[in-house]
Order: sequence, then C-alpha cells, then structure tokens
Amino acid sequence: MSFDFDSEVFQSRAYQVALAPYIRYKLLEDRTAAKDKTADNASVMYADPVQELVYHYSYNDVGKTYDDIQSLPRIVYSLGVEQTKLERLLLESKQDRRRQLHQNLARLGPVPPGTLKSLLSAFRTTAGLVELNRIYRFPYGLSPITLDDLNSFRRAWRICDPFATGYISQTQFPLLLRVSVPYTQADRDADLLIAQELEDPFSVRLYDPEFSIHRLLSGIDTTLTPPGSGPFLQILAGKLEKLPVSEVKRRRVVLDLLFNEVSLMLNPLRGIKSVSALVSILNFKRSTDADWRSASSRDVWLAVQQSSSTMLGAALRRHIRLIRAEEKRKIAVIIGFFDTLYWHRQFCRCLERRASQISEASSAPSPDTVDQM
Repeated sequence: MSFDFDSEVFQSRAYQVALAPYIRYKLLEDRTAAKDKTADNASVMYADPVQELVYHYSYNDVGKTYDDIQSLPRIVYSLGVEQTKLERLLLESKQDRRRQLHQNLARLGPVPPGTLKSLLSAFRTTAGLVELNRIYRFPYGLSPITLDDLNSFRRAWRICDPFATGYISQTQFPLLLRVSVPYTQADRDADLLIAQELEDPFSVRLYDPEFSIHRLLSGIDTTLTPPGSGPFLQILAGKLEKLPVSEVKRRRVVLDLLFNEVSLMLNPLRGIKSVSALVSILNFKRSTDADWRSASSRDVWLAVQQSSSTMLGAALRRHIRLIRAEEKRKIAVIIGFFDTLYWHRQFCRCLERRASQISEASSAPSPDTVDQM
C-alpha cells in the first residue's frame, strides 16, 4: 500500500483523524487473529501462554468449565502446574474475589474531614494493609507497608486532594509523585528528606539522591572554582561519569509505562482514584525489568505458584491494562508521525510563499526607476 504524501487528501487533518480508528482496528484485528488458533496445531506450544491465560480470564461466562477448551492443557504444561489447580484459580478470580479485593483496598483511601473516627478504624486499616502486603509485597520478598508509610501517602494525597474526594486529575498525578514524602522536618534538613525518600515505598525517582542538582553542586567549592570555569566543569564531569545511564533509562521506560497505565485507569469525569494510584506506584516500585511482558509473565507465574486467585486476578488485569497501554502508545506514535509530516509540509509551503513574495518584490521596478522612465 503506497501513499501520495503530496496529495491534499493525505495532508488534510480530517484524513489524519480518520486514520486513528483504522490503526486501532488493525491492531485489534491482529490481536484477535493471534487468539483464534485452530485445534489442528494442538501439538504446537503457544509462544506466550500468559496471553492465552488472559483470554481465558476475560471470557464472559463465569460458570463455564474449561474441559472443552483444548488450549488449556498446553498452558498448564507451559506453566508447570496442575490443570485442576489452574481451573480453580481462574474461576475464583473471576467471581467475587475481585469485589472483596476492592472492598479491602478501598479502606486505604483518603477520609473526608469529620468522619475519621467512623470510617478509619484501626481494624479496617489493618485489614487493608494486610491485603495490600499479601498481594504486592510479601510474594516478591519486599518489606511490608506499615501504617506510617500509609499515613505519609495520605498526607501527600491530601496536598493534591484537599477536600478528600478520593480523586485527582491526571495533571496532578506528577505532583503527587513529587511530594510523596511530606515529612514535617524536611524543611529543616534537606539531606534527611532525601534519605527518607529512599526508604519510603511510595517515592518515585529517576535519579539517585547523589546525582541531584543540589548534591552535585554542593560538593564543589565555588570560592576556589567559580561556576563555568575549567576546573569547575572538570569536577562536575567527573561526578556525572558515575551516573548509571542504563539504570536511568530503565527507570524512564518503567515510569512512562506507569503514566500510560494510570491514564487507562482514569475516570473521565472524576480523575484518578487514590487506590488506583497507590497500586500503580507499588507496581512501579517492584518493577526491575524494562520489558513489561516478561515482568507481567513472572507476576502471573508467581501468582499460580502461590495458589492465590486474588494475585492471579490482579496480575491478569494488569497484563490486560499493559497491553492496552502499549497499543495506545503505538497509536500515539503513528499519529504523532502524521502530525509531524503535516506541519512539515505546512512549513515548507510557508517558506515557498515567502520566497515567492521576496522574488516578486525584488523584480518589481523601484520608484526612482519609474521616474526616470
């Protein structure tokens, strides 16, 4: 298929807008074609058994058994588990376990003023923390989230949500990450603030504290080496050489994935829910691989090994969100390419019109020449 990039139809904005649903349709068509595998290739293993497990999880009929689905034995063989165990986990994760999970995690959200004693009892908060640690912390060998950590997140949330509505806008989410540790003594000691941010399970940083601008410049004596001088730049370059570039790139990829995932969980009318932001940040903190597919597959495999239907449901739902986030990113890249091409053509036309106007003005006779004639 070839495009005439010089045509008026291709350069029109309406044609570019019409491309967006077509691109999404093609992505969904390829995704459906990958799922609809015939039973003739039953001896061939699936390249991605987790993707097929997601298909079984998203099946609408809750009471359906999996005896007549021929691909499930191959998924069981790929994961190394018993078929009856996997069937039970899938059925339990599709029933009322998701509702119970949301009820427990909803207790960790902000509380409106005046209802603290009635809604935020110690028992309810403890139950929510136990559920949170059981799914997102303990299986991965991470330290549990304490009540102090949860209170620090609530204080940070209260800065962006002063009326305790439980929702913030998408533009306020980066501000929430910036003030993830609002300790009172931070104003008195900046170094203490950095140390506490490292220990806090909700802090999000691209660079380590020693590579912040404050720490980089604080170790250089400006009285002996003025800023901008040769020795000053040499000392600064020596510090920047120790910057872990690969680790920063990995964190940037994972952070971009975090924003795409949160954008899919966004309520169009109210914004981002506090529990959704909390869970997304915890998923970001335990992400050690920039490849989200391998990391999500490990989460699903770990949930099956732990025999936890709640973990399996959360892992499969996140895998579905990450697939949609990847499709959204690809569509944005393609639309951005056409936008760049469109404005490049407009810029070239503007330059051509300006050049033609200058040439016409230079070829016109001057008033002195007209008087002489």
